[in-house]
Amino acid sequence: MKVLVIDDNPIDLLINRKMIQSVAPEAEVFSAQSLEEAQSFLRTSPQNLRLLFVDIRMPVMNGFEMLELLYDAFSDVLQGAHVYMVSSSLDGSDEIKSFETPYIQAMLDKPLSKIVAQAVVDGLNEDI
Repeated sequence: MKVLVIDDNPIDLLINRKMIQSVAPEAEVFSAQSLEEAQSFLRTSPQNLRLLFVDIRMPVMNGFEMLELLYDAFSDVLQGAHVYMVSSSLDGSDEIKSFETPYIQAMLDKPLSKIVAQAVVDGLNEDI
């Protein structure tokens, strides 16, 4: 199982990677800090991508804009992935937008807690 975490903050990337690896040690967890890095990953390692975590608040473009561009270019790769937005924002409009976007499973608080990471992985296992 491959997991991609997109966040401009290296500390949040590290924490989220560690949380995912702690509940799914078999997972290959990759990270990207920009649209370009995410595109490179999707071009070179698209097989078995099951989870995608995207930070909402990033420089240049927000996570929703980035996801739109990624889905336009890589819809075939992202089709089977569960997508979660992550944010430390208290902006209610982000949660509404996450809920209204059909390919987003949910908006999660960051950094991920072990309990939340476990629930996400358990949800994946129920789909199999």
